[in-house]
Amino acid sequence: MEIKDRSFIEIFFFFSLLFFIVFIPISIASSQVFYTLSSLLLIIILIKNKKKIRIPAFFIPLGIYAILTIFSAIFSVRRDESLKDIKEILLFLIVILIFNSIKDTYELKILNYAISIPIILSSILSFLQFYVFPSIEKRATGFLSHYMTQAGIMLLIFSVSLGLFLGEKKNKKIYWLFIFILSTLALIFTMTRGAWIGAIFSAFLIFIIYKPKFALSIPMALVIFFLVSPENIKQRALSTFSLEDASNRDRIYMLEAGIKIIKSSPVLGGGPNTIKYLYADKKYRPAGAKKTNPHLHNNIIQISAERGIPALITWLSFIIFSFILLYKKWKKSQDPYLKHLSLGILGGVLGFFISGFFEYNFGDSEVKMLFLYLISAPLAIKYNGENGNKKD
Repeated sequence: MEIKDRSFIEIFFFFSLLFFIVFIPISIASSQVFYTLSSLLLIIILIKNKKKIRIPAFFIPLGIYAILTIFSAIFSVRRDESLKDIKEILLFLIVILIFNSIKDTYELKILNYAISIPIILSSILSFLQFYVFPSIEKRATGFLSHYMTQAGIMLLIFSVSLGLFLGEKKNKKIYWLFIFILSTLALIFTMTRGAWIGAIFSAFLIFIIYKPKFALSIPMALVIFFLVSPENIKQRALSTFSLEDASNRDRIYMLEAGIKIIKSSPVLGGGPNTIKYLYADKKYRPAGAKKTNPHLHNNIIQISAERGIPALITWLSFIIFSFILLYKKWKKSQDPYLKHLSLGILGGVLGFFISGFFEYNFGDSEVKMLFLYLISAPLAIKYNGENGNKKD
């Protein structure tokens, strides 16, 4: 159904959804305002049309993760801090919002082209921040408050645009190549090594699934990138493997502290948003650690330490389940756009997971919002005639 054939409230809802997604790389406050508005409008539309809300199967482990988070907060070592922090689980409902909103590829294309506009602007701003108006740390943040958040956003767009570039035709292929190049440069300008590694794994997976021989180009591309890069980028890349690097040593300390916290509270963890207090405790803090940290820069260790091992298992189940469903979408879909979008998002899921060994990116609201939108969008669309009457 095209936009012009819809009722006023449905059009209002669609544009609210569009602005929710468009503002993710620009302003989290604005994005969450439109997220809330979209959610309310969806409820009104469902009631008006007497339709039931659809809850996808892959949301179930994420829902259990949310329940375990609530229990962890109730029994937290700092209950006041934890209970204030658990409002983040409301973002998980993005999955249900998207699953009940996007009906066809036409809508999906509009939303994805729309989000590419702020990505273009953010990439240009990143270039200016890196070369013209560098910060003290000389790391680009785009419109966002932190370079790691910018890196997480650009990693996901890098993957999606690569998938669409491989699948689109003619001028559309050129457009997504343009977005791919911009997001790659913006990602480089963040100087975020974990996201760089995630991007390499993402590209490798996409090429292996699409055409394995293409994966052979990755080492050559990395060598060329290294040779033509400015000296500061070369040094940053080389420091990835150095234990002399302060941030690398600090991550080892965080790993040690996290394991101690997990052993101390394996079922429910210390509680959401308590790591900054536990890490300062001599009981957990390694002797050589000098920095204080609000989180442990690792999804697996952070989730286990904060919320317990059962929460980690449900989170991993959500990631794996989503990955399997996206792979099935890639294999079965006969719509070229949907097929290659799913391929790009598959790479994004792997890149997100790999970079999560170096950064708590699932705790980064902007990155999490985009991630939940991307994995939900292609899975929300029915085959609409593909493969007979079969549905996702």
